[in-house]
Amino acid sequence: MNTWLAEPTFHLDSAFLKMYEKKEPRWGPIGRTIFYRTYVRKREDGKVESVPEVFKRVVEGHWSILKNWQQEHKRQWDDGQAQRSAQRAFDIFWNFQGLPSGRALWTMGTPCIQRTGGSALNNCAFVTTRDDIMEPLAFMMDQSMLGVGVAFDVLGAGKFKVVQPGDDWPYEIPDTREGWVESVRYLCRAFLSGAPYPIFQYQLIRPAGAPIHGFGGVSSGADPLKQLHKNLRNVFMDRMGDTLDSVAIADLMNFVGVCVVSGNVRRTAQLCLGRADDPAYMNRKNNRETVQGPDSWRWASNDSVIGKSGMDYSFATDRLNEIGDLGFFWKENAKRYGRMIDAPTGTDPRIEGTNPCGEIGLEPFELCNLVEMYPSRFKQLRSNEVYSVAKTLYLCAKAVSLVDTNWEQTNEVVNRNHRIGFSLSGLMRSYAIHGVRETMGMCDRLYHFLHGLDQQYSDWLSVTPSIKRTTIQPSGTKSLLIGEPPGLHPAFAPYYLRRVEYQADDASLEAFESQGFRMTHRKEKNTVVVEFPIAEAPGTPTYQNSNLWSQMKRAAEFQKWWADNQISCTVTVKPDELDQLPEALSYFEDDLKGISFLKERHDFKNPPYEVLTEAQYHSRQDELKLKRVKFSADGVGESFCDAEGRCLL
Repeated sequence: MNTWLAEPTFHLDSAFLKMYEKKEPRWGPIGRTIFYRTYVRKREDGKVESVPEVFKRVVEGHWSILKNWQQEHKRQWDDGQAQRSAQRAFDIFWNFQGLPSGRALWTMGTPCIQRTGGSALNNCAFVTTRDDIMEPLAFMMDQSMLGVGVAFDVLGAGKFKVVQPGDDWPYEIPDTREGWVESVRYLCRAFLSGAPYPIFQYQLIRPAGAPIHGFGGVSSGADPLKQLHKNLRNVFMDRMGDTLDSVAIADLMNFVGVCVVSGNVRRTAQLCLGRADDPAYMNRKNNRETVQGPDSWRWASNDSVIGKSGMDYSFATDRLNEIGDLGFFWKENAKRYGRMIDAPTGTDPRIEGTNPCGEIGLEPFELCNLVEMYPSRFKQLRSNEVYSVAKTLYLCAKAVSLVDTNWEQTNEVVNRNHRIGFSLSGLMRSYAIHGVRETMGMCDRLYHFLHGLDQQYSDWLSVTPSIKRTTIQPSGTKSLLIGEPPGLHPAFAPYYLRRVEYQADDASLEAFESQGFRMTHRKEKNTVVVEFPIAEAPGTPTYQNSNLWSQMKRAAEFQKWWADNQISCTVTVKPDELDQLPEALSYFEDDLKGISFLKERHDFKNPPYEVLTEAQYHSRQDELKLKRVKFSADGVGESFCDAEGRCLL
């Protein structure tokens, strides 16, 4: 672990910060409430951070990493130049030309990073079960508790035999993240190697509602962990003397995810990768009680298929129609190619999977961090300002790749690859403002600029150049801050409702109610859903004028001209398009590395988005008595790649 993370060493000039004390950024329609719900933290005096204080913490955290790294390795560092570039970063964040990862907005510059290392700064991870199940399960537990989204595969099916555990031995679980992880490791070891059987004692674990110092939030108590141990035991006992199949492996991982998010304390995400020719895997969600029932668990992962060029996709129509979502990851494309316009490079042969939202191909135990730029915020896409913003955001991502974690396997691969994800978002708004040709031309120019920049700054930092750099993430939460359509996705509709879920005890709910926002109490989750009416900018493409083929073509174009990593794209499939899905997959299989599909549905009780007519929108607006809401609660934090909806547990 990096010893130089002990204390921040870089500080923004106080006179510069004073200019922002009484200002507000130019928020999107619900940006301010999303920001306070998600990213602000309580200060030591019990009050929550202001917006300038969040950006101050985040900028100083990134620049402290860079400064400490350079000084630790006796490399060049100029305090004056650093102050100018850090102030530039603050301005970029403030004006929403670009943002660091949501994970960094929540955890950068906090005691959590000083204590646990870089995991909590990263968006996503992947782990394979091809050769082992115990350490991947422990990794899933550990990283999920730090808010990292973790994808996994079930390629270890049939390899791990369940045996009778050894003699009982008492294990008093420490009240730490490490203690919870060790309990999972000990239980798995007992059933997979005949090691002593742990009799768990839970009395040291703090009660539900007690504060979690460092990471933030409150404790869920011991009950979710007790239930996890029970569920893991049941999976092993049901297969005593036999090997774990793909369903058992996925269930073990899903139970970990359910435990981590119990009590609305933490947020994480899972994606499961399996083979289309494994009927047990393909049918594991057919029992709806395991997905939607009161004690369900298989909802915890989006289940996807490892695709192969030339495969038979005929199953896709029925699968999407029955389950409602479906994803594909073409592993060989991810290994062989950077951008699809370029010749195969073969520089990424160790990729085995992808992250939960599908925008980054990863090696086992690898992490990746993301930053994001918004082309629609620029007057000209050929201006020097575009490259200045890109340089600053690149430095934020590269800084996070320098920070070690508490996993040696992870440190080895991250230090070798320094993989980053420089993402673009609000691209359909850019289409409306700058045009398709100018937007795609910027992608090509900026890709080459970042390639050269990475060579330059990798030499300055004395590290290897990043193996890949560009991507498009789903960008659910951050896009809401500025009112942009997320990633490369169209806007939902010209006018629509955006529903946002809050914990029932959130201090801001009273203020929302007083302003006239409609609210629904979900007793089963102890949450409240607030409805916000939104009007989209004129000319922005919407789902209403998109179809299956146009959405897939758009994903292929950005994979071709921009992303050397991958594209996160969830294609909404209308009922009359389901039969076209196999043909579309065959057509685009050599142009993509990954894609997911969501069946269009209209039977949700409280969907996250709902179309409004113009008259309905204005009627909703007339109900409101808008005033600024004062927030006093700690933010809930954000998971991995910052998607609202599909990827999130």
